[in-house]
Amino acid sequence: MFLSPTTPPNPPGAAKPPIDLADLIRRGLTLKAVCRRCKHQEILLLAKLAERLGPEFLVNDLAPRLRCSECDGLGMASVYEAPR
Repeated sequence: MFLSPTTPPNPPGAAKPPIDLADLIRRGLTLKAVCRRCKHQEILLLAKLAERLGPEFLVNDLAPRLRCSECDGLGMASVYEAPR
């Protein structure tokens, strides 16, 4: 995750501010979903998610809504990645 020089780091144990889809798009980050059941991995298309759910949709609320395209498992884990 990238921080601007003016953004103070979070102190240890402090809650991180919520991140929405627009934040990820703006920062040029990608989001990978990993299935907890079968470990299938998929890069998520953030623009399509933002179009469907709205750009203010919180990333923390995304995982329970995802369904694996391989095993049909519900509740995939979300992981941030740096730009490719």
